[in-house]
Formats: sequence, structure tokens, C-alpha cells
Amino acid sequence: MAGNPMPAAELAVTADLVRRLLAAQHPDLAHLPVRFLANGWDNVMFRGRVIDFGDITSGDPAADLAVAWMLLPAGWHGAFRDAYLAAGRDPIDDALWARARGWALNLALVFLAHSADNPQLLSIGRGTLRAVLG
Repeated sequence: MAGNPMPAAELAVTADLVRRLLAAQHPDLAHLPVRFLANGWDNVMFRGRVIDFGDITSGDPAADLAVAWMLLPAGWHGAFRDAYLAAGRDPIDDALWARARGWALNLALVFLAHSADNPQLLSIGRGTLRAVLG
């Protein structure tokens, strides 16, 4: 298999970085010990659990909101945003909504790249491209 012609963006995940992230998100946990696992640079053992930094986007609400761009008709986006707010979430400002659109575009390209034998991925990828570029 040929190597990826695009260089990967690498993040140096260090114990200091993990502690700083914890301090920002959960100050009550930042003092606890952090141990890196031998089998992966992006896996950290914390409180007996593995933190997988391969899915670092899970902390960005825009990654979750991308589903609206991917699966809902444009006419329903306002209702989606209202329901999100009614569920007790923070309002979706224009910057957050634009990031969600960007995540949807990214996911559409991934779906299309892996859709050769999966018509459902192809359909969602094409529909998402129409939604975010249209």
C-alpha cells in the first residue's frame, strides 16, 4: 500500500498537555496522575481509563452539530437550533454554526472516499456536499 501523500498533523500529547487540558475542563481532576500507554502515542491512562486523543474533536460542539448539515433539510436548521437551545445547551452562534458546517464538509469527503461499496455513505456524502456548498 502506498503511503499517504499528505503529511499528517501531529500533536505532541504530553503529560503536561493532558494536565493543562484537565485543568481547563475539570480542575478537580488535574492533580491526578497521568500515565502514557506503551502501545500508542495518542492513548493516555488516566484514573484507570484510556483517553484516546485520536478523537480529539469530541470536545468541540461543532463536531456534534454537523449532523444537522448532514441529515436535515436546510429549512429545518432553525428548528434544530431552537431545539438545541430548548434542551438546555448554549445558543449556537454564527461562528459555531460555521464550524459545524466545516465539520460536515470534512465528514462528507470522508464518507465519499469510503463509499465505493456502501451506497448509504455515498448518498449521505453527496447530500452533505449539496447542503454545505449549495
